[in-house]
Amino acid sequence: MIVITSHTNADFDSLACLLAGRLLYPGASLVLPGATENLVRRFLDARREDLPPVLSAKAVAAESVERLVCVDVSSRDRLGSLAHLADRRPPVPMDVFDHHPGLGDLDGELVRIEEAGSCTAVMVRELEARRITPSPFEATVFLLGIYEDTGFLTYPTTRPADFEAAVRCLAWGGDLDQVGRVLKRGFTEEQMHLLAEVFENLERHQVGGVPVHISSVNAEAFVPDLSILAHEILAMEGMEVLFLLAYMENRVHIIARSRNPAVNVTDVLTVLGGGGHASAASAVVRSRTVQEVRALLLNELTTARPLGLKGRDILTREFRRLDVAATVHQAFEDMNHFRVNALPVFDGETLVGVVTRQEVDGAIQHGLTEAPVLDFVISAPPLLHPDTPAEEVRRRMMESNWRIVLFGESPDRIEGLVSRMSLFKTLYRQDDSALAHRSGGQPSSRETRALLKSAFAPVDLERLQALGRLGEERGTQCLLVGGAVRDLLLGKPVKDVDFVVEGDAVALTEAWAAREGGRVRAHRTFGTAIWIRPDGARWDFATARAEYYEQPAALPTVAHAALYQDLYRRDFTINTLALALSPDRFGDVLDLFGGVRDLKAGRIRVLHGLSLVEDPTRAFRAVRFAVKLGFTLPAETANLIQATIKQGVFRNLSPKRVLSEVEHILSGPSAAEALKALEEQKLLKVFWPALKLTPKVMETLYRVQQALAFFETQFPEEPVNRTALYLMALTERLPTAELEAFREHYPFSQSTREALEVYRSITWRALRDLTREETCTPGCAYRVLHEQPLCVGLFLLAKIQPVQRQNLVRDYLARDRFVRLAITGKDLIEAGVPPSPSIARALLETRVAKVEGEVSGRTSELAHALEVARADEEEE
Repeated sequence: MIVITSHTNADFDSLACLLAGRLLYPGASLVLPGATENLVRRFLDARREDLPPVLSAKAVAAESVERLVCVDVSSRDRLGSLAHLADRRPPVPMDVFDHHPGLGDLDGELVRIEEAGSCTAVMVRELEARRITPSPFEATVFLLGIYEDTGFLTYPTTRPADFEAAVRCLAWGGDLDQVGRVLKRGFTEEQMHLLAEVFENLERHQVGGVPVHISSVNAEAFVPDLSILAHEILAMEGMEVLFLLAYMENRVHIIARSRNPAVNVTDVLTVLGGGGHASAASAVVRSRTVQEVRALLLNELTTARPLGLKGRDILTREFRRLDVAATVHQAFEDMNHFRVNALPVFDGETLVGVVTRQEVDGAIQHGLTEAPVLDFVISAPPLLHPDTPAEEVRRRMMESNWRIVLFGESPDRIEGLVSRMSLFKTLYRQDDSALAHRSGGQPSSRETRALLKSAFAPVDLERLQALGRLGEERGTQCLLVGGAVRDLLLGKPVKDVDFVVEGDAVALTEAWAAREGGRVRAHRTFGTAIWIRPDGARWDFATARAEYYEQPAALPTVAHAALYQDLYRRDFTINTLALALSPDRFGDVLDLFGGVRDLKAGRIRVLHGLSLVEDPTRAFRAVRFAVKLGFTLPAETANLIQATIKQGVFRNLSPKRVLSEVEHILSGPSAAEALKALEEQKLLKVFWPALKLTPKVMETLYRVQQALAFFETQFPEEPVNRTALYLMALTERLPTAELEAFREHYPFSQSTREALEVYRSITWRALRDLTREETCTPGCAYRVLHEQPLCVGLFLLAKIQPVQRQNLVRDYLARDRFVRLAITGKDLIEAGVPPSPSIARALLETRVAKVEGEVSGRTSELAHALEVARADEEEE
């Protein structure tokens, strides 16, 4: 039995080659090793009568295969379930036909692998050589294969052989009209929705002079024929290279297309286990997020297999240099005159080292102005080959704290240099004229400056600009980062002002305080500093750093790193945004992970698949941010939360860390909705397994939320124990032993612990007393509530019915609890009442009378209190 097969996910080129193969091997069986594209499958169904049988791999008995003919495939890993035939011993005789020389690992008795845009062209040439004439129908199928794989003869991989094969197929009677009809691909409704998201999320990257577009999308269900979208987008937008990343069914699908001969997308996708052709490739990645795959892809494009800039592309050939005979004073003058912080030192044409402003300033302070600058060159010069990728240059500069790097093949053959500042600008500045309006909706610097103007007072806006200038003077990048940028772009008040510094954050903060006043609280070990302003407010500065985790749920170990790594260590894409402050880039948004896109789409997305394993508290934060901002948790994030729960990682968290996250959630204005979201994500059981949000519990939680809204509107400055209040509602129906275990498990504050200990008995008695009499008055409510914690009073407000009883509690909280007497116990003693419990009761009843409006003023208060005290004495 001769078997003719092709690659998995077969297209029209595969089908055409199968038919051509059957002409070369009469009577052979056609077998597809895996799925086919939807368009091909529909064609097979519609023209079944005209086509020979096409079998599935399951229908083939391995021992019956006498020869294996591989068409449009020359790599074992693309044979799908038939790959085992290539490994059989003794080996199965094999023939191979493909159109990408040098890319495959299959060998055979007959090998025809020629350069062409379609394998059909290779097969047509073989048919001509053997003088075999196909039918007009077969010739039409050949045309379908040629035109699809070459993009209607427009792809850069198209070769003369493809044109010649098309001409030959027309001579054989191929119907070109059928090509237009069959390959005319309309969009389904699902594809139209996805297409809109593709355009919305489209990013443009300039990689080595080649514009590369990347788009990441999410689909609730599987959407077939992503390649159709990629083809159409490439054509519609006139793109050269496109990578389409789609998260569907718990995996990331990647479709890559290239019209630029310099970009072989198969090579790029090798790192992700993909394959295909130079101009068209695909991959499927499991157990990773879209952001992770995107990061891997960018790393592959810029670092691992860099298509991007190299040292020779970014170096400056004309630069200032010092002679070995120069003095420290000459170096100082040159640095000030040319506004640089480091200068290379040459002996003739030979580089001998680099001297920095730090060394020059230190020498001047020690009175060594006329000393040779060569005396302060203490290390080998930072010299790299001109072909070093720009990303490698950046990494080396940050790791070694170089201010400049020189490029050359040897110290006496220097081609130029690059400074840290110019490198940063080259890597991260985007050409505004090249950004389409669909590039994720990233705001322009003009828009962000307007947002800054509305969010910061004029004096603070001037400070931000001055801070950017100071950073530039010191050769240090300082950027506004994290939640401040997120809230700024959302139009929300900016509360916490945080900066990340690519350099020494402590030194920058101290220099800043020397100019602006205030004081600095530094933590040099961690590279962080706080500037406490003259008005008492604070700005936080941190050296760019990376974090790694020794084990799941452990606290992170911190190390200094580059800006990219600092942003990558954060929890969600919306918190990775940074805002440039340097004068020439002030207001530019640095968005390395699609944070702006996710802000606009309203979704909480983690950066990598191990994010929640490394720090499971991020699952709670994801819910908190989603509820706080009104965002959604996409399927990708929700799936990672469930996977983390199944892996049991939360068991490694200390009760203190879990409680801290829950307390943050309960401090928000929509805590009831947040608790419901926690239950939906199965995180409420992580907090305490016995907690359940029954309809009754949810009703109480919403009533608690309403009670808090009332109270915080009336008394915005008065603190209230929100944690205790919501936990009362959550634990109200727990068995006593379960509640006690809950109290003992978590390190609650003293007030919360005490409230959880007594609230049920207090609530039961208070509800009984407040609802027992039909004519319960404000004074009755005062007697019940005056000794209770505020949170218990608010819990009663949430629990009590009907409305008139609610009003009694509300009036107590808003007015009556503030009742004060003009008299004290001392006044009663001076009036002849002996010290006894009667004094306390007399004062309480007088306050009740005052709430009821029965007394007013010192004289009536004293008279009423004495009457109560004397009545008590008579009873005794």
